[in-house]
Amino acid sequence: MSIDAVIEAVERNDDGTADIVLGSRKTRDGDSCSGQSRMTVENPPPGFEACVGTKVWGGGETLMVGDTKWADRIGYTRLKLVPRR
Repeated sequence: MSIDAVIEAVERNDDGTADIVLGSRKTRDGDSCSGQSRMTVENPPPGFEACVGTKVWGGGETLMVGDTKWADRIGYTRLKLVPRR
C-alpha cells in the first residue's frame, strides 16, 4: 500500500469530500509507481486545489509531504488531513 506520487488534480465531490488524482513522480531513475490512481480526502479545506503539483509519499497509515505528516490513511483509498501546526 505504498504511495510515491504527485497530485495531478483535485476534484470536489457533492458530499464535501475531494478526490486527488495521483500520477507518477519523475525521479532520476525514471518514473515512480504512484501506488494509487486516486484517493478521497474526507476533510479538504477551502483552497485545497492549490495542492496540485505536490509530491506525496507514504505507507499503509500515513501520507507525507517531504518529512511532514500530511494525512492519515483511512482504509485503502481514503485520507483525513492532519491539523496544521
